[in-house]
Amino acid sequence: MTAPLGSGAPEFPPEFMEVAAGLTVPAALQPSIERHRAHLAQLILSLRAAFVPEAQIEASIRTLSASYRAELIQVLKSLMKDDHAPD
Repeated sequence: MTAPLGSGAPEFPPEFMEVAAGLTVPAALQPSIERHRAHLAQLILSLRAAFVPEAQIEASIRTLSASYRAELIQVLKSLMKDDHAPD
């Protein structure tokens, strides 16, 4: 469920929170995750303030998430490469 118009920061769906609760995030990913979270929260608040329908907000979030997915994959590949590099 999402936060209603006019409330503070948006809430993330419960299924996301359940999955995220068990994750240990590598320190190298922390800045990217925080930046993405802040962008999502601001986007949701801005779209709601503009009275954009929830379905369109969800579509916008899906698009942004797909872009972020590509960034995460690159970071993870880099981390894996670094972990397997000879010392």
